[in-house]
Amino acid sequence: MKKAVIMCRVSSDEQAKGYSLDVQLESLTRHCVREDIEIVKHFKEDHSAKNFSRPEFKKFLEYAKRNKGKIDMLLITSWDRFSRNLTDSLIMLRRLKGMSIEVHAIEQPIDMSIPENKAMLAIFLAIPEIDNERRSIKIRGGVRGALKSGRWCRVAPIGYRNTRDTDNKPIIVPDERAEFIQKMFKYISLGNTQSEARRSLNAEGFKVSKTGISKILRNKVYIGKIVVPELDDEPLRVIEGIHDAIIEEDIFNQVQDIIEGRANQKRVKNE
Repeated sequence: MKKAVIMCRVSSDEQAKGYSLDVQLESLTRHCVREDIEIVKHFKEDHSAKNFSRPEFKKFLEYAKRNKGKIDMLLITSWDRFSRNLTDSLIMLRRLKGMSIEVHAIEQPIDMSIPENKAMLAIFLAIPEIDNERRSIKIRGGVRGALKSGRWCRVAPIGYRNTRDTDNKPIIVPDERAEFIQKMFKYISLGNTQSEARRSLNAEGFKVSKTGISKILRNKVYIGKIVVPELDDEPLRVIEGIHDAIIEEDIFNQVQDIIEGRANQKRVKNE
């Protein structure tokens, strides 16, 4: 009797769309009963299949090493449950073959004793990667389109929170930390260094790192602007955002002059 490890996988996004680990497990179990295959272990994972650095897959590899020669196959429902990266998939398949473990997708069976069927395997493995890349392109396009319309649709910068407007579209609004952002700019505009400003804010309970304060002080979102990065033949653009500004533009510009002036002094000193 063949011995198999069965593996079920869903990503967080897929769970939200109703994909089920239990349905996969039931399908794989029925297949093993029908084909007279002994299940020696099963794994369930809820990680993206971008690569094989997944906790449960690592556990499977460790289990396979400990039980070398005792496992004949790894069973999955479909090839996109194995991986969504063509190159990594082929490398992993070769690695598992070196451990005498064959991988089979019960919904997309391939007879690997026929050399020409490797072309079909490549197609099954490539389709999920193509799907991922196409989805990424759409997401990037959607984000860029939102930025061009003056909407900040990423994680809100410190001092704002993400919410939805009356049309259920993403927007950011000032939160309770906005006053600390205002104090930060005020401290710098009065001639304090970033380190001095950070210490004062930390003492008031607003924790911010050295890198964090530097990023905040240069972020045009705080004056109600949206920066649309350059892309291909499109130059960088700064447009009016639809969100409320936290910092007055003249204070922001004053702080930029101070930061740049100090940077120039530091460069001259180092030279």
